[in-house]
Amino acid sequence: MPMKKLFLYCCLGVLVACGGEKKDAPATAPTVDMKSPADMGMAAEPGPPPGGRDQPGACRNVGVPPKSTCKLSSLRLQHCPSCAPNQKRYRSGHLVQVDGTDHGFESGGYLIPADREEEFKQFMQKNSPVSCGGIIVHPPCNPAATHMELELVFPDWIQRER
Repeated sequence: MPMKKLFLYCCLGVLVACGGEKKDAPATAPTVDMKSPADMGMAAEPGPPPGGRDQPGACRNVGVPPKSTCKLSSLRLQHCPSCAPNQKRYRSGHLVQVDGTDHGFESGGYLIPADREEEFKQFMQKNSPVSCGGIIVHPPCNPAATHMELELVFPDWIQRER
């Protein structure tokens, strides 16, 4: 059976199944429940939502002045299926005080040689506190938009990821 005929038979079947009646459109358009990107498992966009900062759920971006003091708050080993067998991936978190309030942020990932793991931990602890500055983006906006610079020179064997 040619495709055109098959298509026409399908359309006819739909018309018969629906009763073939022509109905008037409803007086009011149906409301559509729009989901936010976060509800659909997507990351939220950085920056304040439409309507401004003072609305519930508005983004809070915190400017951190240069030469602020950041303290290491977490250092954790991260699962890394893409790492070489002799590598490990760590993520670090820091705290900084701005206008009397503590703000936490993830300062990045680090690929290190597996045999230098203890040396890496000691390096990070020895260099805390460290000078820092930038912008912290708090949820509900995308915290990955945070841009903080640690004023720290890393040894060549530490590969910093953003």
